[in-house]
Amino acid sequence: MSYVVAAPELVAAAAQNLAGISSALGEATTAAAGPTTSVLAAGADEVSAAIAQLFGTHGQEFQAMSAQATAFHDEFVGLLNAGAGAYANAEAAGAQALVGSGIAGFADAVAAPYQALLVNTAGNLQALGGALAASPAPVLSQLAANLSGYGPQILSGLANAPASIQAGLSALPTINPLAAVQGFVDQQIGFAQVVAGSLQNAGNDLVAGFSALPSSFQAASQAFAVGDVTGGLQLIGGGFLNPFFSGFNTVTGADGVITVTPTGAVGDLLPIFSIPGQMAQDFTNLLPAGSIPAQVSQHLTNVVSTLTDTGVTSTVGLIVDPNGPFGLGVTIDAHMGLPLALGIEALGAPANGLHALAVSATTFTTAIQSGNPFGATAAVFGAPAAFADGFLNGQLTLPITIEALGAPTTLNLPLSGLLVPAAPYTALVDASGLLGVPGLTFNSTVTGTPIGGLIPGLLDFLPRSLAAALGGPAPVIPPLPPV
Repeated sequence: MSYVVAAPELVAAAAQNLAGISSALGEATTAAAGPTTSVLAAGADEVSAAIAQLFGTHGQEFQAMSAQATAFHDEFVGLLNAGAGAYANAEAAGAQALVGSGIAGFADAVAAPYQALLVNTAGNLQALGGALAASPAPVLSQLAANLSGYGPQILSGLANAPASIQAGLSALPTINPLAAVQGFVDQQIGFAQVVAGSLQNAGNDLVAGFSALPSSFQAASQAFAVGDVTGGLQLIGGGFLNPFFSGFNTVTGADGVITVTPTGAVGDLLPIFSIPGQMAQDFTNLLPAGSIPAQVSQHLTNVVSTLTDTGVTSTVGLIVDPNGPFGLGVTIDAHMGLPLALGIEALGAPANGLHALAVSATTFTTAIQSGNPFGATAAVFGAPAAFADGFLNGQLTLPITIEALGAPTTLNLPLSGLLVPAAPYTALVDASGLLGVPGLTFNSTVTGTPIGGLIPGLLDFLPRSLAAALGGPAPVIPPLPPV
């Protein structure tokens, strides 16, 4: 394919020059018309007449040819002018189309994140409204159910009051108050030791974690230098996170239940949270078993234990699955304490917002490097909507690998935006080493505690958990760890 590049203004100037030449030739032809078309004979003889006629004929032919040349010249000049005008119009139309398409594409690029923000927010709010409508006021409903059951018990207790008083008086000689006081004192000493040991371990982990922070900054600066904005931000975030959380420890009990404990300063402080539930249970145990005060106290103890439960336990089972490798599958049920679940949900919104900003920064940098001003400007204008959409509706996956019955298991823990509904998540179990089959893995959906956004957690998951605690039996509270 050949390409022709023309300058319309030069073509128009050439046409004007040709028109000027034509005008000059026309004037010369007009001036010569008289002397060349009517030549008088030099004498009256035949020779002079023939010579005059010959020159006159040539003059007439010259005028005819000059007229034809003038017509051709005028037509050529007209074609040049028309061509220059057409080329200029086409060039202007093309430039206008390019500008128009560029503006339209720029507008679409800027509007896209705002449209996504509105659509995703509306969908998540609708899902949240449906969940709240399906279970309105679960705590009040459970309290009403508990109160309705106390009436028959009160009537039965009044009827059996004489026998109950007699039994209580008979048991008075067996009470040893000194042993009870000594047990209470020993328990308080144990609680104080747990608090002191937890604080000391947390301080050691914080010092060790923050001492490694400069290396994270150095690695992040190297990532920023090569244009990896997302990687640099992840390195900085990981550097700040490591002092507080650096991984998990897993212990498998004799019953096959896997207990997962976070490591780092947060994990060091978790034993302190079990103290209020233990104290509440000790008080409940002092009340007459089966009495209404004991039942009310037990319900309140369940609430305290639920609000301070930071444990993570999981069970893994092998099932028959026709779609799995060798016709087998894996089930995973994970229980996560309410504070830990809400804490993970609280981290989801800022994590998604920062990730959206990192993506916008990467898009801006790439557009600048490639010479795309529209793309760079669209990235800047769309960044607020992208951040808001990530903060409210985004969802990242945090892969966490633990040992489950000797098999490395990767939990794809969701980090969700503020409004994202809770949902089960997935896990990948690597059973190649356990069963001796290279590359043998199982995909499983993790049931148990769902993880979503903080708003659904506070408005839906928290009330349902408290309602279950008010209506549940006495919880199994593990003993405090040794110091």
